[in-house]
Amino acid sequence: MKKKIKDRKKKLLKPVEQVFVPPTGLILKDVESLRNLEGFFAPSAGSGEMIEIISEALLTSDDNRFLKYMEKIRNVFLNPLEISINSIYQLLIVCHSDFSAHIYTNEIKIEYWNKAGEEIDPFDKKTGLIRELYGINFPEIIIQPEDKIFFCFKENWKFGLFFYIDPFNILDLDWVSSRIAFLIRRMKLDYIYQTNETNVEFMKMMIDGWFPFVELIGEEFDHLISLYKEPHNFNNQINNFLSKFEKTRIDIISFKWWENPVFADKQELIEEGIGHYLRGTSEGYLNCLSILLSQIEEVIKAQYARETGKSGNISMSYLLTYLIERGKTKIGHKDSLYIPDYYYKYLKEIVFAVFKFEKDKLDLSNIVPTNMDIENEIFLKIRALQTFLILDQIYFYLM
Repeated sequence: MKKKIKDRKKKLLKPVEQVFVPPTGLILKDVESLRNLEGFFAPSAGSGEMIEIISEALLTSDDNRFLKYMEKIRNVFLNPLEISINSIYQLLIVCHSDFSAHIYTNEIKIEYWNKAGEEIDPFDKKTGLIRELYGINFPEIIIQPEDKIFFCFKENWKFGLFFYIDPFNILDLDWVSSRIAFLIRRMKLDYIYQTNETNVEFMKMMIDGWFPFVELIGEEFDHLISLYKEPHNFNNQINNFLSKFEKTRIDIISFKWWENPVFADKQELIEEGIGHYLRGTSEGYLNCLSILLSQIEEVIKAQYARETGKSGNISMSYLLTYLIERGKTKIGHKDSLYIPDYYYKYLKEIVFAVFKFEKDKLDLSNIVPTNMDIENEIFLKIRALQTFLILDQIYFYLM
């Protein structure tokens, strides 16, 4: 069920006269420590160097800074209220300009919405809506632009932590909303990051051209892993998996691409490639593969030209590096939902291993079997669909 959320800022910024403290909220008044709380000190590299003060962060409990930050938070906010850290799985602290703070623990009501501003259930494993989570809201809690916040939550056996305590700038509440949503997405999908280098089935999938594409995250990605764990009757099972990507779904996935001017400029040719895929023949899959592989390069090159003004003969290797570094800068963390470092390795070593990077010539003979029996038709269909999903993944990097 989806409900349109109107004017998100009004929900976050309730009028002062409506301020209330929910039953779970505790208040600390005139907290002396807040008068000097500008951030966390980063270790200095040597004597005489300037000390960096960290006033915002987004990290998980895997980060070695997490315990240091949480110990400071406990000393300032939790110990005075005799709150046991062992009882906490959600913690929201809102610090006010009068040096008071509201502390909320556990059972904190959160609303989730997608990019269109529609309220969603992002944790529906069957639909994989986690990939659509773009913002969150604490509907029962007042957060003003002048406030500073800490938000910590538990997911499985780990914690995520976000804070913004910059004394010189007010909160951009839309930005805070999107950053926390990003952290929730990452925490919900953390198993992907933990299994990439150690899971045998995952590495087999990578070699076969699969990747944890945004479109597959959720039940479908788990299904793929299960096929590689128990490959009995693999051809029939993978065919059933591929059958989920029929015309309606392909159209839904690609429809959003045309909002991006780079994709829109290539729309006619990309749709021609998709049309070949939907014919459902070996020849169609081969034509789709040939067209879409070339358009991957063209899309990245066009985006690079728009941003830098540079065009001409640019190596595919350089373009892939540009794409990934752009993704890291835009998304804000190398271990994001789109896994930039792994995606670079996947594109260069798996997808474009057939490219001669010096000449940038695509040699399809390296990836197309000569015998067109049923297994080879499945192979071509898999490769064509993977190329379509690669374009979809690149769309998120270029948003």
